[in-house]
Amino acid sequence: MNKLYEIFGGDHGNYKICEAGNATPVAFVRRNQDGGGYTVSRADESKSVSMRHMPTAENGREQASSIMALLDGVPKFSADIGCYVEINGFTIYLEVSEATAGVPSVSYWTKDYPQDFVTHLTEEQAQ
Repeated sequence: MNKLYEIFGGDHGNYKICEAGNATPVAFVRRNQDGGGYTVSRADESKSVSMRHMPTAENGREQASSIMALLDGVPKFSADIGCYVEINGFTIYLEVSEATAGVPSVSYWTKDYPQDFVTHLTEEQAQ
């Protein structure tokens, strides 16, 4: 059974997440002072992740659960050249190889719209 979470706060971009029915925080969400976005960290500071914006949700419990899923992690894949991933009806092919000049290439499509879209990622240098 999945745990239920609640999110509280919001004053000055600071939130706390608790398990439903328990006032003890399990995580904190803080708006970053520089660069935008948020940092989510476990209450014991054992792990933290960054997110660009607060997840859109129907209610606070759903939002808190989405944030906690970031801390719990999503599956990670490892491959020498490329791999296929299926997410929410999309087939996504990721590749970094000599053929892509060492630059990440992302291709994606769906069954309903089988046209192949390709995105080449670039790395921006801070000035």
